[in-house]
Amino acid sequence: STFDIEGLLPGHTYYAQVNARNEVGDTEYSATSEPMTTDPAPPDDVAKIECTEVQPQCMSFAWDKPEGNGAPVTSYKLRFTMSDNPLESAEVVEIPTALEEVTSTYTAYDLEPGTGYHADVMAVNIAGTSNWVAVATAVRTKPMC
Repeated sequence: STFDIEGLLPGHTYYAQVNARNEVGDTEYSATSEPMTTDPAPPDDVAKIECTEVQPQCMSFAWDKPEGNGAPVTSYKLRFTMSDNPLESAEVVEIPTALEEVTSTYTAYDLEPGTGYHADVMAVNIAGTSNWVAVATAVRTKPMC
């Protein structure tokens, strides 16, 4: 006989034991199975991304590391573009991450002074990618003095 178990967490190891039941009663449980590990899933979405510093030709972003869902987050993809351009055509930068990092940061350089930009980020692990998560509002670089 086979039996499907729903609701298992991705990337976790499980063990099983079985017994039989009839009108006479229950049997003893079987020996514990060999370990069975579920496949990892893509990471959760980044919870928040914010612009932490704005200068005339650069801006910095920071975000919290999301849950990896059974596999560590190995990198992030950040895309940014001028506000009047679609994000789908934006430059994408891949940012490796250290496993112990809780917050990640990136600074975009060589930007146009006094210009609005959109940015969003996604997390990556061996199982795939999260969804893109955007900075809440467009950010404008400072004008040159």
